[in-house]
Amino acid sequence: MTELKKLLCKAYQSGLYGQKYIWFIPGYFREKWYFIEDTEANQINCTTKEIFQVIKNYFSVYRYFNRAENVTKTISGKTTWQIYQSFYANPDLTRIHDHLKAYTYDALWTLALALNATNAELEKTNQTLLDFTYTNKNIMKIINQKILDSSFQGLSGHVSYKKRERVEEVHILQMNGNMSSGGMVSVGTYDFRLESLQLNTPYQITWPGMMTLKN
Repeated sequence: MTELKKLLCKAYQSGLYGQKYIWFIPGYFREKWYFIEDTEANQINCTTKEIFQVIKNYFSVYRYFNRAENVTKTISGKTTWQIYQSFYANPDLTRIHDHLKAYTYDALWTLALALNATNAELEKTNQTLLDFTYTNKNIMKIINQKILDSSFQGLSGHVSYKKRERVEEVHILQMNGNMSSGGMVSVGTYDFRLESLQLNTPYQITWPGMMTLKN
């Protein structure tokens, strides 16, 4: 995070902020991530207020999922809440970047299911995955197709693909312009399945200079 703050400090010093600039920053950072910590003070030649001038109306996109969901069972037979409890029980794992744990977990399931389905397909022609080599384009093609055919309830939500993209809702967030609260508001969602963008109310997109996007 320190390196990002250094970058934003440089942007401030270079005048890369204001009405002509819009910043896009990952949406999984903690609240008030832009505050300069005491341990960073000698590395960053800007104040928190100066850095906030650069990013006070920045945008993020975030694929949200409910970590506390304890009803719907995932493909593993456990709920999202139960799986996260097993993560938290491991002293070697932190709660930082929890969303990455979910996507990694689902990626492994996707690959395992695809390989299993590929092997079943190969057995129809008296082959197995043991026949795979990195030059075998036919087996690789089957694996890729089985990945695209994925459809299961994962840790990050339902897992399926369309045009090689994960089918899910992506939330569009914007910083509310208040340095003290550090809050993000949802200004819209993009549905990959429907390929549609829905802007939210009552929140409207606020552009630098306090200009508001009108319908």
